[in-house]
Amino acid sequence: MDILISAVNEADLGWKADVCKYQAHHAKYGSHCKRELLLAQTAGEGDGEEAKEPEAKKFGDTKDPAFVKALGKA
Repeated sequence: MDILISAVNEADLGWKADVCKYQAHHAKYGSHCKRELLLAQTAGEGDGEEAKEPEAKKFGDTKDPAFVKALGKA
């Protein structure tokens, strides 16, 4: 995985892979990566902002318009 991350980051693809996904002993492992790692990159990572957890919704809430719409499609 380290080789793949390096290859992506060295190429001019218009985006960069998350350096926190390197192995912790890798020379390019980010100094800001001293927190629990997630398997997926979330909003805010890499741009200096702290990632925000998405707001949890209660399943089956008939007062939630998004749930009612999805229920109607089902």
